[in-house]
Amino acid sequence: VSVPDMPPVQATLAYTREPHPGPGGLMHPLDTARVEHYLASFERQMLQTALDDCAGILEFTAERLALDEAALKARLQFHSLGV
Repeated sequence: VSVPDMPPVQATLAYTREPHPGPGGLMHPLDTARVEHYLASFERQMLQTALDDCAGILEFTAERLALDEAALKARLQFHSLGV
């Protein structure tokens, strides 16, 4: 994952202020889709980094991430990182 793929720092905040906040300047949570996208991007980057650090050897990658190999393979397949 390259730097342009990463979300802007402001967007990673848990809350955003609406243009015209209600009484007391209440904050509203980010929508679920945006948070899920950021978490998926983070997981994909973490998996790719671990694979690179372990020369693509799944046994070592799974150990590094504290996953069993079946769980690692499922996450790699989910993110289209190949198995």
